[in-house]
Formats: sequence, C-alpha cells, structure tokens
Amino acid sequence: MANVSESLNDFINLRSSTCLNEASEHPFSHCLIDDEKQLQSDADHQLLFDIHFTEPVHLAKLHFAAAGDDAPTVIKLFVNKPNMGFDDAESQVATQEITLQLESEVEAVVQLKPLQFKGVHSLVVFVAENAGAEVTSLRYLEVFGIRARGRSALEAPPAVVGKRQKKVSTSGALGEVASRLSAQGSEEGVARCLLEVAAGLSPLQGRELVHKASEVFLSAAPDSGDKRRRALLLLGACQCQVLCLQRGPGAVPLPSETRGAMRTAVQGLMSALEGVVDAKALRPLLESLIAQKGLGQLRGAEEFMHLLCRLAGPLLAPACDRGEVQEDVGDSESEASEIDEAEAGVQCADRKPGLAGAASKAEGKGCRMARVAALLETLRDEPVEADGMASEEEVTCLQPNSRQLEEFVASMAVDAAAAATWPVIYPGPGGHGLRFEASFQGGNLRRVRSESDGVVEVLLCGDTKRSYHCQSFCFDAIVDVPLTLRFRIVSFSKPGSTFTDGQRIVTRPEGMAAWRRDGHDYAYVPNRYTIGQRRRHYTLAFTLSLRAGRTRVAHFYPYLYGDVLQDLRRLGPSGDWLNVSDLGPTPGGRPLLMLTITDFEVAQATEGPDVRPHIVISARVHPGEVPASFMMRGALELLLSDAEEARDLRRRFVFVALPMLNPDGVAAGNGRANGAGLDLNRCWERPPEGSEIVAARRALQELCASPGGLLAYLDLHAHSRRHGAFTLSNPSTQALPDLLAEMDDGVFDRKQCVFSYNKSKRGSARCVVWRDLGVKHSHTVEATYAALPGRKRLVTPRDLSELGQNLVRGCAKLG
Repeated sequence: MANVSESLNDFINLRSSTCLNEASEHPFSHCLIDDEKQLQSDADHQLLFDIHFTEPVHLAKLHFAAAGDDAPTVIKLFVNKPNMGFDDAESQVATQEITLQLESEVEAVVQLKPLQFKGVHSLVVFVAENAGAEVTSLRYLEVFGIRARGRSALEAPPAVVGKRQKKVSTSGALGEVASRLSAQGSEEGVARCLLEVAAGLSPLQGRELVHKASEVFLSAAPDSGDKRRRALLLLGACQCQVLCLQRGPGAVPLPSETRGAMRTAVQGLMSALEGVVDAKALRPLLESLIAQKGLGQLRGAEEFMHLLCRLAGPLLAPACDRGEVQEDVGDSESEASEIDEAEAGVQCADRKPGLAGAASKAEGKGCRMARVAALLETLRDEPVEADGMASEEEVTCLQPNSRQLEEFVASMAVDAAAAATWPVIYPGPGGHGLRFEASFQGGNLRRVRSESDGVVEVLLCGDTKRSYHCQSFCFDAIVDVPLTLRFRIVSFSKPGSTFTDGQRIVTRPEGMAAWRRDGHDYAYVPNRYTIGQRRRHYTLAFTLSLRAGRTRVAHFYPYLYGDVLQDLRRLGPSGDWLNVSDLGPTPGGRPLLMLTITDFEVAQATEGPDVRPHIVISARVHPGEVPASFMMRGALELLLSDAEEARDLRRRFVFVALPMLNPDGVAAGNGRANGAGLDLNRCWERPPEGSEIVAARRALQELCASPGGLLAYLDLHAHSRRHGAFTLSNPSTQALPDLLAEMDDGVFDRKQCVFSYNKSKRGSARCVVWRDLGVKHSHTVEATYAALPGRKRLVTPRDLSELGQNLVRGCAKLG
C-alpha cells in the first residue's frame, strides 16, 4: 500500500451491509463505534458480516477489540464475494484466515495481504471460532486502508440521503447550544437544556454537527466548579453519542476523533457521578428522558441503563449455594413417591445401559406388553400439566409498552439501606395474608421479600451446584383475599428476553383444570443487583391479579416426569408396537426411560437381520426448556396412534424416544444442569462416569452399529429470545429444515435456521452424533416460549405438539 492507511469505517454502507446471527439487542453497527456497546451473536457463537463500501478501497489492516472467552479467535476473510452464507464460508477457501489471541481488554491489529485486498467493494468477515463461550462478542472493528480513487480517507464525503448528497449547516444549531448552556443556572435547567438538545439531534444530521455539539458539552464540563453540574454536562455528551448511534437511512458514522471524545466523556461521567448523584437525583433526569422519548428509542438504551445502575450503587444479595438435590416433599401433583413406585414397577425392564433386546426377535410380545402395563400402573396421582387452553384472548401477544422505562426508573429510586430491611416472606410463614411455597418437583424459588404494599422482590435458585442459569421458575402464591401483586424477579442473567416482545407467564389457580397465560404490565430491564460476585442482572416484572387461595405461577406450561407417565397411559397402544427400557438409574436414582416404537411383527417375520433405519428423538437434556416436552408429546401422539399414517411409519422405521434425558434436573427446577451440576449437552464427547449421557451415547452407538443404522437424530430444546422454532444444524444438512418449510408448519421458521459446527459446541449431542457417530441428519430443534413467527399469537402446547408430529414426518421423508 503506497499511502499511509487511514480509517475507512466512514465509507461502510450500512444500508447494504448485513450481519448473520447477530443478537437484536447487540447489532453489527455497535462494533463500528469505539464505545461501551458491542456486537454479539445470537443462536450460537458464529457471526458472518458482509461489509459493503460506498466506493472501491484498498485495505491494509483490521483493528479488533474484544475480551474474555467470547472473543473471536478464528476469522476468515473473503474479498468481493457478497451474499455469502455460513455454508459458503465454511466450505470455501478464504482470501486470508486470521487467528487472534484476544485476552481481557486486549486489542489486536491484523495486517492484510496487500495484493489480495486491492479494489475491495465488499468484505465478508466470518467469525468461525471463539475462545469457548456460547456466544461471540466483538467490542470494536475498524478497517484501515486508502480509497482506490486516490483521495485521502479523511476527506470524507457529505452525508448520503437516498441517492442525493446533502451538506448540513451547523452554525445556527451550535450557537443555540452555546447560548442556552450559558444561560442555565440551576441543575434542573442544565439537565433540561441538555436533554432537549440531545433529543433534537436527528440521526440524519452530519458528523460535523455531532462533533461540534459534543465539543461544546465537553469544553463546558471542566469549567464548571459544581461537580453535579459538570456531571450533568458530561451526561449530555454521552446522551448525544447514544442518540447518534441510532442511524437512520443514509446516516454517517461518527469519525474516530468524536468516538475518542465520547469515550473520554463516558469515563469522565463515571468518575464525576461517583458519590455525587444519588438514585433520587437520577430519577427526575430519567423521567425527563422518558418524557422526551430520548431513551426508549435508542439502541444503546440497555448499556446506558447498565451505566446508570453502576452509578446508583448496588443492591446486594448473597450468592445461591445449592448442594445435592434433596428429596422432594410437599404437595406436588407428581410426588417423589411416584418415582419410587415407577422404579419398583418396571421390574422386567433391562436396567443395563444399552438396548439389550429393545427390538430384538428373541423377546416376545408378552414380555413387552407386560413391561408397558407395569409402567403405566405405577402412576397414582395426577400430573402437573393439565390439558386444555383458555380463551383466545389469553394467548394474544401483549404489545410492547412504556412500562420498561417506568420499571427502570422505579428501581433506580430504591435506597440500598432501606432495601436491606425489606421483610422476608419466603422462606418462612409469610405475612399480611400472603405466603409462598415451592417445595415440590419442578419448584424454583429462593427468596421473596416485601418491597412495599403490593410489590414483592423475588430471587430464584441457581442450578444445583451452580450459582446461575436462573431462567425458569415455578412456585405457589397463597393469599387470604383477592390481591393484585407486582412481582419483580431480579436474578435473570440473559441480556434479552421475549418478555419484552409479548410473552406472558402462565398461572393455574387451585381448582382450575387448565393453565392460562396471565399477567400485565411486563418489563425486562437491567437492574442494580450484585448477587454474590456476579453483576449485570435483569429484572422481569409483571402484575398478577390473584384470587383468594393458592395459585401456581410458572415461566411456561410445566411438564414433569409424571406427565411422561400420564402421556404413556393416555396413549397406551392397542397393539404390539411399544417397548420400554430403563437406561438408568440417574445420579438421583430416577429411571431414564427409553421408548422403542415400531411394528415388532415386521421384525419377527423378516428372515435375517432387521434392516429398517432408526430415528431417535430426545428431549429435556436442559430441564428448564419445557417446550421440548410438548414437541416430544406430539411425536408420541402420532407414533403410538392406530392411524394408517402411524402404522405405515412403524412398518418402515424403528423410532426411539428418550422423553426426559435429565429427570433429576427437572425435579430440582434447574435450568440447564443435572443433579450433579453438569450441563449434559456439553459432555457428549467425553461423558462423565455415572452421568445420564454415558447410557444415552452407548444406546446411540448400538443403533448406529445395527444393520439398519441411525438415519436421523433430533435433540429438542427451547430458546428464550426467539419467536417460532428453528434448527441448529451442522454444515450441509439443509434437507430436514427444507422439508419442514414445505410442510408450512405454523411454528417452524426456516429463515432462522443456522448451519455450522464449532469448537464451543463440539460436546453437544448434535455435533457428536454428526461428527463421531457419522449421522448426517443430526439436529438441535429450538422452539419458542413466546409467539409464533410474526408474533401472530402466543404459542400453545398444541402448537408445539403439531410441530413434533411434523418433525417425525420430515425425518421419515429423509428415508
């Protein structure tokens, strides 16, 4: 490269550039600004951004900034190959491949091969691997080089609006800013002035106006003798920056000198507000932001909220320390005694790991049917899940509302000293006619305190032997008289949730047959809680109108081990097409059921070995992902029926179902871990001795070695930040998702499917079964807790069951 390289980020055409697998809250545009925000992947750790330039450029180097295990490590670059997908990037030879060693707060500059990066119109950046996290984060990316037409990159063109160019006049606006600043004397006046100016900065205004306005804020701040006024001036500079990140069509990115100035402003704001502005002083400021809609419309609102949470000071809570899974006691509809009876009742089941005659000719019809009958007789009590849905109104998506900001403002006003004195309602006897219980299978509730009349703070348990993965919950609220209660569950750790986009929790009052979507005034916002040593938590807030008596409250329609047994009893076959094996016991002593569903008479009548292919479906390896069980229910409803379609499927295939791979975790109310604290979907490569995956993997290996082999494997899961359902698939395995798309299933969304393989997921079931066992059609199926694609309405168990049936039909078409 002949000339000294300069930043080319100003020449990136954001309207034409795309990023695949970006999280909606952390889009690609975040990494083009050197501030506290960042780009983050969504479904898995891979990212692919297709960067288009406004004119040809010669590239010299790339500047990356990231930190921690979620930093990218392996990156592939492709020149002038627009519209690539993940499969293309995986299979094609890169123009240059980069290996990064990004540790905490380390930045890396990568030199590019000069001859290969000349005349670049588009640059594809494929993040193939990271340092081991489930998602990838990139704080900053800057492209350096020169313009191919010979002009200096610092001679930036004017802002582009549509196809026309437009210069922005700044003198009038700057004069108004300066005069209004000098005219303000009170703190409230300064705050109002700054907020009005910041809110008035259109995303379409040019970088010169932004740069000059921020200079006014920054230059005024050091001259202010009053610390609070200086802090408010710096806050105005930061708000100016955040507003400018919301680019409209044709908006121009901020130049590097403005980005540096804004970073200085953020750091100055942190030190200036420390110990000066308390939570009560921030409340009117935030209310002014809300009134002017200056915060709710910003992409950077979440990070801005986190900044203010840090400044307001933490609300402290002790770390969760769950030991061994305890025996369940209390009033569960599916009590622990039922598990003991199930284990005692299935005496003729083969308790050794493996299939051991699950579909063999040696075992007779009588033993199989006796085994099934013995299992079904063990069910004594009603399961937790009840069939039936309430009115259509109750599955309507709630529209996003302003309660997000109101909830955040209220949390900022909490006095930490006063919060420490809030009375504990649970554990304990409760008070004022309100109490809680969670000592049943699937219950998850750690602590409830009364904030004020009608408002409670809720802490969830972490997973067994872990302090996090607090996502699912289930507990009973008991009131003496009807009561409207606002719940604030403060221990969530994920940065996004479909609760901000229409999702609702479910309730079932005592005596009611059906669960129903319930609650109103939902919010999901950053909070000030430090739980143990962990920061950056989120609050899920909602309001319930409770009738007198007991109401069970849950994250999603519950489904426990008792429901598996209840479904098998309800679907009990009239012929010889079901066999039950126990691959357990689990570490907690529970059965690990494996169901073999096929026409056993075909095997008996066949001379020689049975060459019919196997199809395996598993669910609930992550115990909190309840939608997986309703997909499994649908698959079983189809396969165990006496319909002609089911008879044909059983004649052609051998279906194997592992309906609940992690029953210990389900009973404990965990989100991801089993009773030993293991994430079972990260240890398929080398399963720990005694874990559920030892037996499950051995069973799949035996199926692969059988004459018919293993045609397809589906591992059913749920996703808390997406609507609809989709697959996480290995490279070049589009056949099943394409078949599902042709079926026009109401839940499945082909556009969201991802096809990749990476080191961070190498221990997952779908990767191990594909890579080590050689099964081409190995997929993770992710289904929503929230809404159908397009947010038509909230998803129901019936929708998920229909998807489960279509998954079976799709797998059959593969054969």
